[in-house]
Amino acid sequence: MSGDPYAVLARAAAAWDALEPRLGPEAARRLRDALRRLREGSEGGDESEGGDGTGWPDGAGETGGTGETDGTGETGETDRTGETGETDGTGETGETDGTGGTGGWEAARGAAWDAARVLADALGDGEGARFVAEPPATAASPASPHAAAYAGFRAVDLAVLVLDGTRMVGPVLGPVRDRLLAVPALSEDAVRRRGGDPYASGLIRLRGAGGVVRLPRFQFSGDALPWPVVLEVNALLGADEDPWGAADWWLADNAWLAASPAALLGAGRDDDLMGAARALVDGE
Repeated sequence: MSGDPYAVLARAAAAWDALEPRLGPEAARRLRDALRRLREGSEGGDESEGGDGTGWPDGAGETGGTGETDGTGETGETDRTGETGETDGTGETGETDGTGGTGGWEAARGAAWDAARVLADALGDGEGARFVAEPPATAASPASPHAAAYAGFRAVDLAVLVLDGTRMVGPVLGPVRDRLLAVPALSEDAVRRRGGDPYASGLIRLRGAGGVVRLPRFQFSGDALPWPVVLEVNALLGADEDPWGAADWWLADNAWLAASPAALLGAGRDDDLMGAARALVDGE
């Protein structure tokens, strides 16, 4: 098998609705395993090795601020007191080969090929061979070999679809996901250290780079205590089932409120926030 495995995975992400039903239980298990190893191997890189610090090399990761900072240089995974939550955006990356070398990228490429083979086998000899051999719509450059794209999708999108279970990928929803991941957030550990429960019902939990769970910081009034109105509104919006939609409601400008809802927390406008959320739900 020759070619670019990352281009194959990008194409699979673009065609996932059609491909997923063709994978039997064993093929689906093998694909998940290969994508986990791909993600783990990719996490060994940093900017000095051609990566972007997101766990995916050369711009093939989760962009739009990478989800690891708030755009001001402050790490999004911190608790704003200087205490780090759970992030490897400082160069202390999670999965390395221990040498700072390219072993992680080689392992990641091998895992990418394993994932491509699973897809080719599921499609059958003729169709599978054509699927693997087809060139990407956007070819990767020699300096960025993992950035091949197909219809606005990249290899990282397949990992998000399969491992994280969210459809927030591709040319339309991918930028929305990037924007929501770029806001300050707390890690699971940071919430626990402050006595909170990161898996309490009603909290928005988003999966960022490498599948790490991030809880947008605006939900908390201090330490790890959530604003009561946040839990009420999130329950109304169905945040447990659609955390991305709920996060977008809080962070986007709202014509009813003349501001983003998150900006009004602590301003004595809880009734307005509940009213705006009810208006949205009642209008659907």
